[in-house]
Amino acid sequence: MTDRSERPVGGRAIAREAVRASLSDAARELFEERGIEATSVDMIASAAGVASRTFYRHFESKEDLAMAWLDDPGPTFRSVLQQRPADEPIWLALRRAFDPVHDPSSRFAEQMRISAEMAYSSPALMKRIRDRVFDWEVLLSEVIFERLPEPRSHRDAELLAAWALSALRVAFERWREENDPSLELLGRRLDDAFEAATTLLVSRPS
Repeated sequence: MTDRSERPVGGRAIAREAVRASLSDAARELFEERGIEATSVDMIASAAGVASRTFYRHFESKEDLAMAWLDDPGPTFRSVLQQRPADEPIWLALRRAFDPVHDPSSRFAEQMRISAEMAYSSPALMKRIRDRVFDWEVLLSEVIFERLPEPRSHRDAELLAAWALSALRVAFERWREENDPSLELLGRRLDDAFEAATTLLVSRPS
C-alpha cells in the first residue's frame, strides 16, 4: 500500500532514486537554514514530502545521508581527468579535475562542508570520510597511470593522486576557515594549494 504522505509523480510512486534525491535536497536546505544539530530526521522527511519511515528505508540517519554525498565527487573527478587533453601536464590536469568542487551547479562544496562538520564530532564518521577519500585516490591513480609517460609506475600515480587530494583538503580547510563562503574564493584557494605544492616539490629548500 502506498504511503499517502508521499507525493506521486505521474500517478506512480516516487522512484527510489527520486526519493533519495528529494531527501538529500531537503536535508541540505535544512542544514543550511537551521544547522545540523537542530535538524531532525522528521523535519527532513516532512520537507521532502515523505513519511519518516520512508527516510529510514533509504538512510540509517541524517549522518548517513550526509556521508552518501561523498559517493559522487570521486567518479566525477575521474571523469573530468579522463577528458583532459592528453598533452596537458598531469599536475594541471589534476587541478582541473577538481573544478566541479567550485562549480555552483555541482553542490559538492556545500555537501562536503556539511559532511566534514558532522565528522569533526564523530571519529566513526571521520573514518568514513577518510575511507571515501582513499576510494577517490584509487580512482584518480588509475587514470593518472594511463597518462604517465613510459616507463610508467603505479607508485608514482598513487603519489600524484595522494598529493592532489591533499592539496584539495588543505584548500578546502582554508576556505572553510574564512568568512567568505564564495565558490570563487574556493577556486582561488585550490589554485594557491596546487601552486604551493608545485613550489615545494620542484624547489624544496635544502
